[in-house]
Amino acid sequence: MDTQNKGGASMKDSSLGSFLQQLRKENQLTQKELASQLHVTDKAVSKWERDLSAPDISLLIPLAQILGVSTTELLQGRRMADPPQAETESSVAEALRYSDRQVRHRLRRLWAHALLLFSALCLLAAGICLLCDFCLSGRLSWSLIVLLSLALAWVVTVPLFQAKVHRVRACFLALSLALIPYLLGLWTLLPLPLPFTLATAAVSLAGLWAAYGVCRKLRHRPWRAAGAVLLLTIPVSFLIDSLFPALLSPPVQAFPTPEAGFSALTTLLLALACLGIDYARTHHTPPA
Repeated sequence: MDTQNKGGASMKDSSLGSFLQQLRKENQLTQKELASQLHVTDKAVSKWERDLSAPDISLLIPLAQILGVSTTELLQGRRMADPPQAETESSVAEALRYSDRQVRHRLRRLWAHALLLFSALCLLAAGICLLCDFCLSGRLSWSLIVLLSLALAWVVTVPLFQAKVHRVRACFLALSLALIPYLLGLWTLLPLPLPFTLATAAVSLAGLWAAYGVCRKLRHRPWRAAGAVLLLTIPVSFLIDSLFPALLSPPVQAFPTPEAGFSALTTLLLALACLGIDYARTHHTPPA
């Protein structure tokens, strides 16, 4: 028993979470300060300390360095009476790096296989639509619109599989670059006024990037972000609905339809619900 207690608390009496909390307080760090050094959220640190989750394997080495312990001690969840030798610590660190590289390699292969599957499904859907359209009408008509939409979906989705960082931002950028050619293609296939098509694209892109900015700004408060984005969709929807009558020749005065009003009211209620949940979560005081 004395031998067990010599090195500190046993794993039965201690846990990684409590050990992390002890080390953080010894280093006079708040959860937010520790999280910022590791580029994670303070909620992630809170979950580690409550043993609800564990740090990613790629974070163990920098986490140990910040908290001033060896990687071996961090993995064992306790201080050791005899600090591990440099060779041992180096071997543990190299093993962690190798494991992290293997995990990242598997993830890259998984994303590559997912992209191949998605591309194959797009090609299959395009082939089926072309065949059905030609067999039913003897020419290609509506299938060209489907082909154009599938091409847009593929271009926008590829960054999700290929980008190493900022996947969502890459998808938004791809959408911004591909939307105008897509709408011009639709304009050649459908009897839509070109000014309406371009104006709708501009308003939609502005709304999408505004929503992205809100989500980036409030990324640590998802319910508030959801409420803000829902509120943003209301003026964007009304603006798009009013574009078509305004761009007709001659212009026609647009009046909100009951359906548009009901949709706006529903969106407003959902936004208020999200903001209410955010307020309750933010001002909730956990029991002592």
